[in-house]
Amino acid sequence: MNKLIYFKKIKNKNRKKFIFISISLILLIFFMYQLNFFTSVYSSGLKRFFRYIGLLFYFNSHHPDLPNQSLWIINFKYLWITLKTVTGGTITGLILAIITSYNAASNLKNKRAIAICIKFSVVFLRSFPVLIIILLFQSAFSSILAAWMIFFWSTWLWMHKYFIEIIESSDTKIYWQEIKIGRSKFLSFYKNIYLLNKSRYVTNSFLAYESNVRWSTILGSIGIIGIGFFIENNKNDFQYLGISLFYIFLVVFILEFLIYIYNKYLKDFVFKKTRNNEYYKTARYNRNKIILCVIIFLVAIIYNWSFVDIFSASVDWKILTNYLKTFFIFDFSDISENPIYYYDYVLIFMKTYVGLYFAFIFSIIYAFFMSEKVLKSYIAAIFKSLLIIIKTVPVLVWFILFNTFLNSVTSITIVLSIVAFRSLAKHFCTKINSYSESEISFYLTLGYNTWSIYCKKILPNAWRDVMGLILFEFENTFRNGISYGIFATIVLSKKLSEYQDQNTYDRIFPLILPAFLFFILLELTFFVIKYFNNKAKKTQN
Repeated sequence: MNKLIYFKKIKNKNRKKFIFISISLILLIFFMYQLNFFTSVYSSGLKRFFRYIGLLFYFNSHHPDLPNQSLWIINFKYLWITLKTVTGGTITGLILAIITSYNAASNLKNKRAIAICIKFSVVFLRSFPVLIIILLFQSAFSSILAAWMIFFWSTWLWMHKYFIEIIESSDTKIYWQEIKIGRSKFLSFYKNIYLLNKSRYVTNSFLAYESNVRWSTILGSIGIIGIGFFIENNKNDFQYLGISLFYIFLVVFILEFLIYIYNKYLKDFVFKKTRNNEYYKTARYNRNKIILCVIIFLVAIIYNWSFVDIFSASVDWKILTNYLKTFFIFDFSDISENPIYYYDYVLIFMKTYVGLYFAFIFSIIYAFFMSEKVLKSYIAAIFKSLLIIIKTVPVLVWFILFNTFLNSVTSITIVLSIVAFRSLAKHFCTKINSYSESEISFYLTLGYNTWSIYCKKILPNAWRDVMGLILFEFENTFRNGISYGIFATIVLSKKLSEYQDQNTYDRIFPLILPAFLFFILLELTFFVIKYFNNKAKKTQN
């Protein structure tokens, strides 16, 4: 009888999987058809595609419009501006994200009114498409300050979400016990929450910095100063872009190397305490101390230097004041006459679905080859290096390359998929590496091969986290679909820029209203999923 019930449950589960996969595939094909994925490829454009790729490796150091100047030096100057604004904005955003996530975490507060207010405020601010904020900063602030503020704003709001997830998924039993015996809340938080999750905090901080470096390559499309500004001005002359991409590759590679150094040498060293005084005399201790001091010294110099530029920057208070006064007046006249503007959101939704569908499939497979836990180290190193190269190429360059032989809608969908893929692959690889070698060895002794362990043990156990990650990435991809409209010729982005230029700020919110409501809905969905996940975990315990 029990066997019959068991097999019936398995059968029902498999039937639900089959229905879910079938519906998802039907939607995929339908959306691809609507986005003209099945139209013919421009064969002449393929030649241009390969020619552009070849030109990227020219590393031409002289430009006819810039006589007697080396592009190596010019690009380095732009890169230095990018590093200053990214470092200043990112670190300040991270500091504020730690403060707001600590005060907004419901499991760290007895009186939750303040936590709820902070949560609501952050959700409200996150619900605005980032393109709105970028255009505001670009018009109201001087170029360097605009870049600094964009990186600060995006880092704060996005890292707040990551950090609060870390806190609210942590066990707070010892945190409250120590508070009851007189330890301060902050010290108890540092010891029992932060230190236990230090790797996640540090890794997410590195990823935020890397993401902002890549974002700087897009911001050049709207005139924000930095390495992206040079790329935008030479987007049709690929022979001059090789040096820019090399510098970006160098930064991404250094960041990946720093993450490796942290995990290999500094993770335990930074927070280690021991009564053994001989430990502080060892070569290992001194080596790690020197590495840490050099990193902190360099970051501190760049961070402080970023404020020097900010203090000399200018703000157009008239534009800023006028924007804040008129933004919430809501003029629906343009939308009433042209409701077709809202159709762009349908297209963006379809692009997001298709792009994320393929990104999910490829990242699941690719993450397996990136993990040194299940494959040989040299294989993992090859695939990790390839991912760094994929990360290095700016979104604008990817778009131009694919647009040589595909229509613009298909091209931007593929770009959205690439951006989602490189993020998901990294996260899935982290999930694999979270398994201990002893667990993997145990399954190997039972006759499983590494691929079977990955598919039958690691992925099913992490499925709830994976689904949460997919939903979160869906939000990011949808946001990117709006933001990338600055070079992918969608009506939304053109109208937003037009309203900004004409100072008709009261027409902006009606145009972004569907996106605003959609992001609110996603936040509510995140909350419901988290609630049931926590309930399931309590039931298991």
